[in-house]
Amino acid sequence: MPFVFKQHLYFESSKASYHTSFFPALLLIVLTMPYAYAISSISVFIFAGLWLLDNSWSEKWNRLQQSPLAWLFMAVYLIEAIGLLYTSNLPEGLFILQKKVLLFAFPLLLATIPPFSEKQIKILLAAFVVTCVAGSLVCLAQGLYHALVLGHTKFLFYHQLAAFIDMQGIYLSLYTGFSALILVYYLLYQPSVMSATVRKVATVTSVYLIGFTVLLSIRTTLAALLFLLVLLIAIYFYRKRQLLKGFLAIAGLIMFVTGSIFLNPVSSRKFREAFDKKETIPLNNQSDQSLGRGWGGKALRFAIWQCTVDVIGNNFWLGVGTGSAQDALQEGYRKRNFDFAYLYNSYNAHNQYLETWISAGIGGLAVLLLSFVVPLYMSFRTGNLLHVLLILFFAINCLTESMFERQKGVIFYAFFNSLLAFRLLRKQNLRRADLAGI
Repeated sequence: MPFVFKQHLYFESSKASYHTSFFPALLLIVLTMPYAYAISSISVFIFAGLWLLDNSWSEKWNRLQQSPLAWLFMAVYLIEAIGLLYTSNLPEGLFILQKKVLLFAFPLLLATIPPFSEKQIKILLAAFVVTCVAGSLVCLAQGLYHALVLGHTKFLFYHQLAAFIDMQGIYLSLYTGFSALILVYYLLYQPSVMSATVRKVATVTSVYLIGFTVLLSIRTTLAALLFLLVLLIAIYFYRKRQLLKGFLAIAGLIMFVTGSIFLNPVSSRKFREAFDKKETIPLNNQSDQSLGRGWGGKALRFAIWQCTVDVIGNNFWLGVGTGSAQDALQEGYRKRNFDFAYLYNSYNAHNQYLETWISAGIGGLAVLLLSFVVPLYMSFRTGNLLHVLLILFFAINCLTESMFERQKGVIFYAFFNSLLAFRLLRKQNLRRADLAGI
């Protein structure tokens, strides 16, 4: 019996040590997220390894059973896995599943470990803001060096600015934009968690992050960020019954963001192009009209979407299978004589909803939409405003980018969506316990 008792204590202490290691592992994931994927993936492997070493499988299964959102989030990945059954490009399909595996892994892992405290979640969010600020400062310093010393101003904007930390502009703007939303949320709705000095630093940092996001010149991200910032401010002052102050704050924000956009030559040009009705690529079945000049993002996307709709029309119910989407799109470009895309580029659908529809059919699209709408509704009903901001910010960006086609988009959304969604479930469980007198 003493031996058995000692063994029991050993296993219990081992379990506790693994539990306490989960938070530092997640902190490492957050701190490495904006940098080279080879670096951030190591931290994910560390966390997954700790999860596997923790042998409390019955507890994990019970937690997973009590987390319906986890099953919904994992279904986004599982329906892509089903697409392997009828794909015509199995190697590419397997590569895509490998690239998107965190859409399955993070809901599973985060739903089955012991819940974190609100303080720990705040630390994770603060660490994300800090690491995004650090990464953006590296980019800005390098960009200023190239502009002021070497005379190459293009490195101050767009993808060239983000490339200094091995990122694309769309994903770095997603990261810095969400960081700005985190800061504004806490400044308005939870100021008590920060001292007066920290609030001043947070205010300056939020302005900096918004300005840096403008430098990255991603139109959809900027529009989504401005919309959500206005929403945050409007809700705050409406609750305070200070409508005039709210109006002035919103007016000041709009003037700052729009002024910054049009002072930035790249974002100014991109927004003018977005509203230019003449900026379109003619597509027909007679001859190519896309070669011989440069095209802006809006013109390319509208042409891509026309070809994408053709592919969907021929594969409405089941799609073409996971791995065959790009092949189907290239054929669609060929049929439309869109040679700029067919011969010289390999454009994805530039819309995650259409991308999923091509691969997994109408069922895949329905699952993707439900994975946004259901937690959005639940978070809105329970006042989990930060999760609402995340879902809306990401879902809007999915309108013009295939966000799950790059690992930086996958890790960002899979991690923070699961973290904030299961924080919601923890609050609900605590509320039920209080009602039951536990």
